[in-house]
Amino acid sequence: MIDLSRKKMIIFDLDGTLIDSERLYKEGWKKGFQALGYKESEEFFEAMSGNSVEQNNKIVLQCVGDADLVQKIRQVREDYFNQIADHGGVALMPGVLESLDSLHQRGIILALATLSSKKRADRIFAQRDIRHYFSYMEYQDTIHQQKPDPEVYLKVIDRSGFKKEEVLIVEDSQNGYQAAMNAKVDTLLVSDHVIRDQGKEHVQVMSFPDFETAAREVFTRA
Repeated sequence: MIDLSRKKMIIFDLDGTLIDSERLYKEGWKKGFQALGYKESEEFFEAMSGNSVEQNNKIVLQCVGDADLVQKIRQVREDYFNQIADHGGVALMPGVLESLDSLHQRGIILALATLSSKKRADRIFAQRDIRHYFSYMEYQDTIHQQKPDPEVYLKVIDRSGFKKEEVLIVEDSQNGYQAAMNAKVDTLLVSDHVIRDQGKEHVQVMSFPDFETAAREVFTRA
């Protein structure tokens, strides 16, 4: 068990960790494929979770064989997501608000490390009124390498001045988990998917099936 009392900063992923967006992305991809006459399995769409734009573009390109079609499919996905987001339909995961409030009150510094754009993250944070909880934020726009490269996490840690052993990362995807392992930082997983363990001999890892359980067992626990 990771001792939270020894942690001075917690870095959260965004999509699938703090917000219920991966489900919407998957539905958007489905609509994009259907709009152009393609159909793929549930496993195919699940495999796109937590990937960078470039990674998913390559996956789609392998299926449709045309870069223009890739962009058309992605645009359908983006339009679907934005329509929902514009109406405030991107919800926080259960337990997130209580966790952020509890951790903030206990003096733990909170940070964000996401592959989403700053524009998208800022809009959702404004809608849900949680921006004030976060001291450091890094986005797809502010880094050069995508997860599983650890750059986004290392950049937050470098800016904060904390030592790695004073930091905890919270993730939900294989790419994010591997990025945390590559950063050699203790990690809390909130995922009901099978995560392949690589590199955890250097760090501690806790795993919960969802954020709500982690909130109850770790983040809001006195």
